Amino acid sequence: MKVEIVARHCELDDALREKAESIVDRWPRYDSTASHARLAFDVQGSSHTVDAQVWRDRHEPVAAKGEGGDFRAALDEVDERIRRILRKDKQKRSKHQTEPADFPG
Repeated sequence: MKVEIVARHCELDDALREKAESIVDRWPRYDSTASHARLAFDVQGSSHTVDAQVWRDRHEPVAAKGEGGDFRAALDEVDERIRRILRKDKQKRSKHQTEPADFPG
């Protein structure tokens, strides 16, 4: 999966970038159509936020926002939200698949 990481009003260390990439690399497990992700890290005062957008093949993109006292907490929150969204959407799609008809024969 292609990962784009953007830092607004802050600097990110390599360890945080690697953690973010490893988290995003797990998202296709929940929805195999996920093809591209963008994480935007931002600081406003004492609030650290991470905005995530995930683009999927042939489906609407999903987005979530995580906030916390530091970037790791915000990243964990956005990870939980994205995983929940991807898992629920995949379950909805699998429930709507047609089942084979039983024809008396």
